[in-house]
Parts: sequence; structure tokens; C-alpha cells
Amino acid sequence: MKKSNEILIIDDDPVFGMTFKKYLENKGFGKVMHMGSVVESIYTLDLRPDILFVDYNLDDITGIDAIKIYRKKWPNALILLISGSESIRKFNDFNKHKIEGLIVKSEGFERMVRYAESKYTLRIVKKLLLYGFLPVSVVLLLYWLYS
Repeated sequence: MKKSNEILIIDDDPVFGMTFKKYLENKGFGKVMHMGSVVESIYTLDLRPDILFVDYNLDDITGIDAIKIYRKKWPNALILLISGSESIRKFNDFNKHKIEGLIVKSEGFERMVRYAESKYTLRIVKKLLLYGFLPVSVVLLLYWLYS
């Protein structure tokens, strides 16, 4: 995760949201925003988040439904579901809902940031591998077709 990433925290608990925002800013992350509702975030025009932390239990909508909206609005963003409840660990439909990770808030801010960094790095490595091997595979395919 680069320090220049735009980070958006969607959590209806203002104490958690603002504390996590301050923590990220103190760690050197530049543009960090906290919003208390999905509606607020959708209608803020200048948002282009690279990373979203979305609470599972929001007042206006569930985190799962919010992620569906965010996937359409920001298809390239890394979206992580966060929850204050340990029972969320039983959730296993990550691929179905295009959730890239789950973090329990009680694990602490440092763990949340490290988890997001590892997911972000993994995403970059996958892209590099995909684009790095694409030309080789095309050359091999052409060789196979014409040999």
C-alpha cells in the first residue's frame, strides 16, 4: 500500500471511524476519509478511493450490499469488510460478493493496516505476473499454432 493511496472508511460508529482515520494519517497515509453512511460516500463526487474499509453492520445498509454498490462505482478499489463481531469469521461467500478480505476490529489498527497492505501487494504482484507472462504466452501460442 502506497502512502499516496486514497483510503475511505465507511463506518457508522464515529468514534471508531475517526480514530482509525487519525491512526492512518499518523502513519503517513495522505488522503484518508471517514464517512458514516453509504449514501454519503456515493454522492461525494470527488472520491476515487484505492482502498475501502467497509463496516458489516451499517445503519442504512449491510456491508455486503454496500460492497455491491462500490464494486460498480469503483471497480478497481481494494474493498475489505470490517466488523466488530467475531461471528463474521463464519462468512465464507467472499468470491460471490467480490470481497477481498475480512478484518475483525478487535484485532487492532496495526493488524488492519498490515492486512490491507498484504492484500494490496498481492494484487499488484498478480497484475505484474499477468502482464509479464501475457506476451510469453502469446508467443508460445503463436509458435504452437504455426509449427
